[in-house]
This record gives sequence, C-alpha cells and structure tokens, in this order.
Amino acid sequence: IVDDHTPDYVLEYLNQDGLPPEPYLERGQLVIKTADESYCRGGVFDSDAMVALVREETQRALAEGYAGMRGTGEMTWALSALHDSRPLLDYEVKLDEFLPQQPYLAMCQYDRRRFPAYMLIDVFTSHPLIIVGTEVLENVYYLPPETLLRPDPATAMFDTWLENLARKKRTERALHRSVWEFKVAAEHMPGIFSYLDAEGRYRFVNQRYREWFQLTDDEIIG
Repeated sequence: IVDDHTPDYVLEYLNQDGLPPEPYLERGQLVIKTADESYCRGGVFDSDAMVALVREETQRALAEGYAGMRGTGEMTWALSALHDSRPLLDYEVKLDEFLPQQPYLAMCQYDRRRFPAYMLIDVFTSHPLIIVGTEVLENVYYLPPETLLRPDPATAMFDTWLENLARKKRTERALHRSVWEFKVAAEHMPGIFSYLDAEGRYRFVNQRYREWFQLTDDEIIG
C-alpha cells in the first residue's frame, strides 16, 4: 500500500534490483493499492474495515493456491486523516490480535522524519518486532493487545518497563555465571574445550591439540 510514494516509484525499485514486476502484476501475485483504496475507503479510516480487507485478501490468496500473504503499507496517510494516534493504536491492536491466527506477514512503514515522536511512541508499543534501517530488532517495549486495551495502559507500560529491567539483570547474571563456569572447567580439564575467536578460528586450551589440528603458535592458548 503506497501513499508517500507513487506505485511507479515503488515498481522502479524492483526493476533496479533486477526483479521485473510485470509478470507478478499480471497474474495478481503483486498488488499495489493507494491509501484511498485501502486504509481510507469511503473517505474515512475505519479500523474494522481495514482488518476485514486484510482478511479478504488473505482468503483470496489462499484460494488461489498461495501459502499466505505478505503486506506492507506506508502510514503517512495517518498524518492528515487522523487527529491523534488513538485510532491508529486501535487498528494496530486489532491487527496484533488477528495476524497471529493467519498466514499473513505484515510490515507497517513509519517515516521517522514525518511522524511526531508522540505518535511513534504509541505505535512502537504495539509491534513485537521493529525494523530500523536494515536491522530487525526484538521490541522490548512491546505490549500485547490485552495490555494495551486495559483501562490504564500507562500503568501496564510502566510494569512492563520494570519487568524488562529485571529480565536484563537476570540475563547479565546468567551470562557472567556461564563465563565463570567455562573458565573454571577450562582450568581443571584442559584440552577439552574450544571456542571460535573474533576471526572465526578455533582456539584450544591445550598444547597437545597443536599437532592434531596443525595449529600455529598464535592459535594455541593455555
């Protein structure tokens, strides 16, 4: 679904990457819609109607023999169609409830240069994964739909932050203990343990492996 860019602009990306889109367009495997044809059908944004459209398209894809659907949408239309982020958050929550039950992979595109921070913070909490540039990140600030729909979502958000801090501390302790246990085991049972260094080479804790693996001096430790 395009909004900030034209369909031709997006299709040119595929051509530049060596993937001519015409065959996919002709057989309906690739469909490009505008925001007026999807998010704002009828002139207004209706979250229930949009989820129904996603359901219809998914069912159509399955009926045509495809294993599922992939969809992505530019969200800049919301800057002019909505007065605040609440309807957008409501839509994201409904998607979050619907998508796990369907063979549908969705990506919402928010231009950080265009959206105010308060809107991005709201939608941030409703996405379990965040893509920043080319990095796919697990969203530690994600709140499940049942939490976001509570009467006091701010309290739920604060409780989640506290749990994330506690989980981070538990992870650090487990990592430190694992390192300590490895060092103790390596000291008492030399020749058993090996690991990959930063350059991807195996390094061993005992000299006797040198002959077996034809290692150089700088690949031997201990």
